Amino acid sequence: MKIHRLIATIGLSVFIVGTYLPSAEAVEQPDRLTTRDRGSTSLDYHIHEIENVPHYYMQDYGEVMDNDCAITALSNMIMYWDQQYPQLVSTDDWTRVANRLVALSGFKEKGSISDSQLQPVLEEYIKEHGLSNVLKVESTHSFDYATVEKYISQDYPVLVSLNAYSYGDIHGVTGYGRHAVVIKGVVRMGSVKNVIVRSGWRAVPENAYHDWDKLIKPGVKPLPQITTISRK
Repeated sequence: MKIHRLIATIGLSVFIVGTYLPSAEAVEQPDRLTTRDRGSTSLDYHIHEIENVPHYYMQDYGEVMDNDCAITALSNMIMYWDQQYPQLVSTDDWTRVANRLVALSGFKEKGSISDSQLQPVLEEYIKEHGLSNVLKVESTHSFDYATVEKYISQDYPVLVSLNAYSYGDIHGVTGYGRHAVVIKGVVRMGSVKNVIVRSGWRAVPENAYHDWDKLIKPGVKPLPQITTISRK
């Protein structure tokens, strides 16, 4: 658990910006909602970043690179949980995990994986490795920032299937394209809500900070979906 310390001299203007840039120095602190009084104004902030979330890149998976964002994101999730349950993966080579996910989902035959497949594919993978009594998988289209914040605070990375993901002018999925990313952190300061994302694209920063509402695009269909692995 890592929480970036807010320096006492930061003024109110910092809380207005849409992107939080962490300080170079980070300290271990209890993860909690904190209120800071600044004159007559009280500001709540909650910052939590999950450590050791893998970041594999679509470009490094040579089999079906063009549309394999979901396979890459699922691999990130499984390799993260393998650090706590080593029987999940018998190798350090994440592409072997990806190969199994491709087989379970029928990805190679169809050339894609649908949102509705994410939960059953993860459940089947977990079952194959004898952990169905320990880990559970949940998926929903009905969620908000508080839901994501709840999972992240428990050190559960969140896979999100997004509409038209982009990071500045670097790269993006246009139109009704879908892109799967893994959220590994939350940064909430007052009404400003940000998330830290593993995008799967090499050109995007490893820790990509996004304004929550701009990332989720409320009202745009199809709705984003979140998928999580958690302890039972």
